[in-house]
Amino acid sequence: PIAEDGDIALYFLDLLTLNRPESDTVIYRAETEDGLEFSEPVVALTYPDDITDPYVLRLSDGNYRMFLARPTEPPSVISASSNNVLEFTPDGNTDTIYGATPGVLLLPDNSIRLFVPALEGIASYISHNGVTYEREPGIRIDAAGTVITDPHPVYLSDGRYLMVYVAHPNGQYTTERDRLASLEMHLAWSDDGFNWEIEPDMVKHGSVPGLVEAADGTLYIYYVDVNYE
Repeated sequence: PIAEDGDIALYFLDLLTLNRPESDTVIYRAETEDGLEFSEPVVALTYPDDITDPYVLRLSDGNYRMFLARPTEPPSVISASSNNVLEFTPDGNTDTIYGATPGVLLLPDNSIRLFVPALEGIASYISHNGVTYEREPGIRIDAAGTVITDPHPVYLSDGRYLMVYVAHPNGQYTTERDRLASLEMHLAWSDDGFNWEIEPDMVKHGSVPGLVEAADGTLYIYYVDVNYE
């Protein structure tokens, strides 16, 4: 999700287009005025290979960049650009970043910090030109013996940064659905976008969360829920 002109736009993947050699992978966009009821989805990006987990960032020049995960081995991150936030075109000159489910921040100096899951936790890359990215030392959020994925950070109107991410509890599960249903969404706060403090309690069970602050200050998390009948 991204807040734009008082509304919220949600970007999401059409899973049915994955792994189909005869079709492009499609990213859709839908809009909402109240955070709950969305418009009919429209195509925002088509890509001739598998891509997942779009994250849209508004740049300092008013243009937009969508960061996406490529489920290759190892997984990597690519980007697409737009000058109208409606239709995106793949970038041809973005360096490869190793990792999946990217989350991105635009920092006060207009540099871009990109977060990806790593074995040790949530790692970060920095770019000062929007094209080349350098891995930053250390880990932004320590996995503490478990697996954490899906970092989605945002800059809030009060000047702080907030990130939602997913923790994968250790354990044995009878079915894949049971394993997915055990995933936990957690929050972390930061004053500088580099050092993060974790909230002790989970938000809710769910995966692939997207976080956004609406114009009235309400925080919304959109996520995948497998606890359905």
